[in-house]
Amino acid sequence: MFTGRLGFLATTGSFVPITDAELHVGFGKYGCQPSLQEKKAVQFDSQGTFEIPLVVRVGETRWREFSASADSPMQADESVQTPCYRFTATKCQDLTIRSLDELESNRLEMLCPGRQDRHPEA
Repeated sequence: MFTGRLGFLATTGSFVPITDAELHVGFGKYGCQPSLQEKKAVQFDSQGTFEIPLVVRVGETRWREFSASADSPMQADESVQTPCYRFTATKCQDLTIRSLDELESNRLEMLCPGRQDRHPEA
């Protein structure tokens, strides 16, 4: 499970929580493309804190090569697909993260130029 805080930096440098974001997740080589992602239900509290499970997808492909002999062996290949997370929020640029495991902090900062006027004191 990953616990994080989502927000943006106001012009004063203060961290302002984002509570109305959405999370979209895709898997594999093209998992960061918005058209290949699914919206996931995530709750953000008043501090922008959220929890999401860390998941991977494991797939197996089996095949047999066509040959003159009927005894060609069955072959298999296993693949692991890691997730791509995309956070969206009104008046913010999307925040795309390929791996939550590699983050240095649990504080995720979005760029939100459209929200700066709503928090001049922050």
